[in-house]
Amino acid sequence: MSGPPARSVSTPLLAVEQLTKRFGRVTALGAVDLRVAERAIHGVIGPNGAGKTTLFNVLTGLVAPDAGRVTLGGIDLTRLPSFRRTALGVCRTFQNVRLFGSMTVLENVMLGRHCRTRGGALAPLLRLPWRASERAATRRDAEAVLEFVGLAGKAHHRAVDLPYGDQRRTEIARALATEPRLLLLDEPAAGMNETETVEIADLIRRVHARDVTILLIEHKMSLVMGLCERVTVLSFGEKIAEGDPAEIRADARVIEAYLGAR
Repeated sequence: MSGPPARSVSTPLLAVEQLTKRFGRVTALGAVDLRVAERAIHGVIGPNGAGKTTLFNVLTGLVAPDAGRVTLGGIDLTRLPSFRRTALGVCRTFQNVRLFGSMTVLENVMLGRHCRTRGGALAPLLRLPWRASERAATRRDAEAVLEFVGLAGKAHHRAVDLPYGDQRRTEIARALATEPRLLLLDEPAAGMNETETVEIADLIRRVHARDVTILLIEHKMSLVMGLCERVTVLSFGEKIAEGDPAEIRADARVIEAYLGAR
């Protein structure tokens, strides 16, 4: 797997300042700072329980932080609801695939377009005169995304009937349908074999080539080190290291966090 392309440091698209989240006596995130450069692929790694998914939940508005600030391109997202963040260009996938199983692949991806339509999800119920043309446009856009991710031939299959790898692709396609500036991928290669992992890495590169900034959580280190230009390491809710892949591989704190050895 080839290494990530070199990219000059730029003004961050995503800025996280002193982000803190507690659940009772447990500090899931402790004053975490993070900067993600525009059009970068940035990895977040750490042992189980490090706070990675909590970070994604806070960034996407599913969980409110106890302290800290999140901005996207200078816009303060900290107290905005999830749907507002999606409209501003923040979208994610989940560690466990979340699709509407009884709906077709195409219908799942069309749902992702609602944040870019005039009437949103309620428009079909209102029978507005422009709804038919908008639905046709939404369908064309969703079909184009499915072509991009390699699922055009399965557009009319029920999502629940797809192989696991294709369900992952469908979830990524739905996220792409929102036209994200920042795409958060939570363990996209989880449960995949080596061939599927190589294929998902290729898809991530092609998404990135569309000038989409990607923040990636992943336990497969070959994927992280092959894709990411910069990597942030969390352990017990704290940022313990950050740097390029070579620096992270050699960092004693990272080795200790993963292996428990000094």
